[in-house]
Order: sequence, then C-alpha cells, then structure tokens
Amino acid sequence: MEYLQTLRLEYEDYLRSQRGLSEKSVYDCWRFADRFLEFRFNGKRSYLSKIAPVDIARFMQHLISRGKPFRDKTPPTHLRNFFQFLFKSGRTNVNLAPSAHRAEIRVQASEAPNAGAGGNSDRGRQGGYGAWAAQLCHGASDGAARAARGGSHRDPD
Repeated sequence: MEYLQTLRLEYEDYLRSQRGLSEKSVYDCWRFADRFLEFRFNGKRSYLSKIAPVDIARFMQHLISRGKPFRDKTPPTHLRNFFQFLFKSGRTNVNLAPSAHRAEIRVQASEAPNAGAGGNSDRGRQGGYGAWAAQLCHGASDGAARAARGGSHRDPD
C-alpha cells in the first residue's frame, strides 16, 4: 500500500505541475487510475511493467458494460494522463497512452437519449459488444505497437 501512496503523490504532483490541472481534475484522474489498477491487479502488488494494451481495452469495456448507460467521456483522457506519467517516470517501457481511446458502443434507438420518433441513434460500430471489444483490443494493440516502434498511433504502418 505504501507503494500505491507514493505513486499517487507523485502522479498528483505531475498532474498539478506538468499538466496544470485543477484539484477536481487531479482527483478524477487518480480515481480512474486507481480503478484501473484495482481492475488489472485485483488488489495485489501492481507490477506496472506488466500492463498491456489489452488490459486497457478490457477495462474500458468493463466501464461501459454496466447496466446503466455510461455517458462519461473523460475516462480515456484520464487514463492517457496516467499512462503518459508512467512512461515519463520510467515505470513502463512503452507509452500506453495511445491505447486508451474512447469506447464506442452500439446504442439502440429506443435507448438513446433524445432519439425522438424515428430517430436513428445507432452511431456505434456494427456488431454489438463482442465485435466492438475485438476491434478495440486489436486497435489498442496496433496503436501501442506503432508507438513502441517510434511512430504515432495515428500513422498507418
């Protein structure tokens, strides 16, 4: 636990001094980082170098697979901040920040907010959760692999 407390203090200092974030944003960033670490390591000692892009994709899928619709768009941003910090501080060998991208899910027109009569809100990827998760895991792996080779996660191979 002392290790996590040290990590938290260093991360919060990084967010304030390097990123210029408000106290609310600092708190929110740590909450998502802490939730990710709990999800990935299940309360055991966190070996940060063991984090893989697929872990990030699974966590993002976990966030949106709750019963209530998940409307918060900030988790990828908060997680990217955390993974950038881990890379810059030497805790990971690869910058995993490009692996944390926004989850897009298929929404039925009847479930979508402000769908209106006859409105089509199906803006997500076709195929539902399974296809989306596979695409997200594949995309996360590709982005991290390009970043590890020194390229941008936006550049094609």
